[in-house]
Amino acid sequence: MSHRFDCEVVGELDKFAGRVAAWLCKAPCYEVSYPDGCNSENWPVDEIWKLNQETFSRVRNCGNVYAIFVGNGATWSFRYIGKSKPESLGGRLRQHFIGPQPEAKCPPHSKHVEIKQAVCERQLVGFSCVDVRPGELNVYVEAWIQRTRKPEWNERDEAGG
Repeated sequence: MSHRFDCEVVGELDKFAGRVAAWLCKAPCYEVSYPDGCNSENWPVDEIWKLNQETFSRVRNCGNVYAIFVGNGATWSFRYIGKSKPESLGGRLRQHFIGPQPEAKCPPHSKHVEIKQAVCERQLVGFSCVDVRPGELNVYVEAWIQRTRKPEWNERDEAGG
């Protein structure tokens, strides 16, 4: 026999997630740079890392929920919501925006392929991140944003693509 428990504070959690989403999903705080000539055959991981090392190092320990954007500088499109442990945020973003080291595989749910395609199409890419407290709420916030905002690249994950 199962028993059901309903949380009386779901409405408050939804308001909280909505406030986080309103700030996080509007535009990137950080734009990722790529050298001239980047394309699908020429993806200089070390050079891309050097251009962005300070940014990725700066956000380490600064957040546990992040949003990825594609745009042209004037307008941005929110494409993906993710979560990470604060101490691994910089590394997780590196996996998305730069890719794995040549001998490694992309981890599950990496958006590296999508980001690389956007860069090859001469679009700009960027991200924002927030620190949700208590940290365990990052799972709820990420799921709420996926459910309500339906970012395109998260929808692909759910569809198996």
